[in-house]
This record gives sequence, structure tokens and C-alpha cells, in this order.
Amino acid sequence: MKRFDPAFTPDPGETPETDRALHWLQTANAREDVLAAISSKIRVRNRRRRALQIGASAAAAVLAAILWLRPQPTRIDGAGPATRTATATFSAPRQQLLPDGSVVELNEGAEVSHAFTDSVRRVTLVHGEAHFRVAKNPFRPFVVTAGGVSVRAVGTAFSVHLDSAGVEVLVSEGKVAVEKYIAEPSASSPAAAPSEVATALVSLLTAGGRALISTPEVPVQVSTLPAAELTRRLAWRVPQLEFSRTPLVEVVELINAHNGTGTRLAIDPDSPALETIKLSGFLSADNTEGLVRLLQANFQVQAEANGTTIVLHKRH
Repeated sequence: MKRFDPAFTPDPGETPETDRALHWLQTANAREDVLAAISSKIRVRNRRRRALQIGASAAAAVLAAILWLRPQPTRIDGAGPATRTATATFSAPRQQLLPDGSVVELNEGAEVSHAFTDSVRRVTLVHGEAHFRVAKNPFRPFVVTAGGVSVRAVGTAFSVHLDSAGVEVLVSEGKVAVEKYIAEPSASSPAAAPSEVATALVSLLTAGGRALISTPEVPVQVSTLPAAELTRRLAWRVPQLEFSRTPLVEVVELINAHNGTGTRLAIDPDSPALETIKLSGFLSADNTEGLVRLLQANFQVQAEANGTTIVLHKRH
């Protein structure tokens, strides 16, 4: 499981670090004297550019010490179906189920089309970034085309990102063949079928592999990403929960409904004081462990594992 990833949209004129630190101190029921002292120092330091930088760093350090601050996955507001309550929102990337059972996840603004035949399953990435989990069928290769690049797989999982910089391919499972078109249909002749257009093998990528194909003049960049970096690059795929002074009872219900990890949270009925806890921020839906650490460190909560359930108690 991943760690808690708080993030907030800063008010105009404030640095993100300053805004996040103040907001979390407020919503975490911080002592008024601590909040006032930090706010006063930050306002004074905002008057001078150099002092502003120092103040922002100090505020970020306070936040990191309290909440184990980690890089925030790309926010995906509006990218997929959202479930809203009065104080919380669940959002996830859009998904498309293809006729063969393969699943496409679309990052914000991405668009794909597909044309399947008896011999090949072909998908075109028009623009943006998409992740493909391919249903295995050795007799019908799965081919994604994007910007003059072809990515061929049988049964695997990978993402393709097409923008003005070129095409980037990341493999999360299995193996794919990355090819580049070396011949295009003539404008004066009928368009050739995609299977008839000549391609040249660029690279064979396995899990963790990355290929960046930009302009013809620039050599193809092929590398292997550490697991942590691959996870960061694909963090947009993880469903997100957004809280705004959401009662802990509701937070627990949402986590249990969407975390997909098999681990559940439960509030001890003999700890009614926990019902007064309210949280604000962003949380990856699979980050049960990070939420528990936050509660233990800041809200006098004790957590006890009972099989696949983590029971939350008020610490005495």
C-alpha cells in the first residue's frame, strides 16, 4: 500500500506549501496558539521574497513532519465517474471495455478508437494517455498505434502517451514490441490497411520498460524505470478520494468501498469520540495504511489488526 498523499489547491498569492500547511493545521484541530504563531511568521515573511522562500520551506517541513508528505499523483477531476456526498468525492479515470474483454483506462482528455478484425485487435490513440490491460489471445495480437508508432502485445498491461513531444510507452506487466512506421500510404493512392504499412522494430520492452520516440532526428530513448518511478508515472490510474471536513465515519465507509486491497477499517463502538474527527485533503483509495498512520500520529487513535480488518480505538 502507498503512503498518504495530501494536496490542496493554493489560494492566489500563496505558495502551495504555505497554503497546504495552514489548511491542514486548521482542519486537524491544531492548537490555536501554534496556528497563530505559524500564520504570523508566514505573513511577515511574505513581505520579502527571500523570506517568503524560507517561510514556505519551513511550512512544508512542518507539514512533512506531521503527514509524511509524498509526491501527489496527478489529480483527475472530471476524468471519470465521480461519486459525491456533502463533504467527499470519489473519482477515477474513465474506462472503456473493448469487445475482446480488454480494458482501457483514459487519463484526462485522452481519446481512443478501435477496429477489430478476426486476425488483429487494433486500437488508435488519438491523443493523450491511456493504459491498456490486454485480454490474452495469441491468435489475435493487440496493437496500439499512436503518432507513427505501433505497440504490439498479446496479453499484457502497458500505457501509451501521445503529445507534441512524441510517444512514450511504459510497460507495467508482460512484454510488448515497439515498432515505428517506415512507410506511409501515398496521398495520391488509396489508404493502405494498417497491417500493410511497413514498420521497423524499435525495442522489446518488459515490465518497467520505457521507450520515448520523438522526432526522426532524435534517437529512440529506451530505459528501465525503478518500481517506485513506474508507480509514480501511473499514479493517475489510482482512484482518488477528496475530503472536506469529512467525518471519520464517512471516510471509513468510502475507503472500505473503494480501496480494492481486501483490508477493511472499522471504528470501535466503544470509542464514540472518534466520530468527532474530521479530515480534509486527497487520499489514494488504496492508501488505507497511510490513513491509519495519520490518525495514530495526530488524533490519539490506536489501531489493532484483526484478520483483514483494522479496528480503530480512541487512545487513552
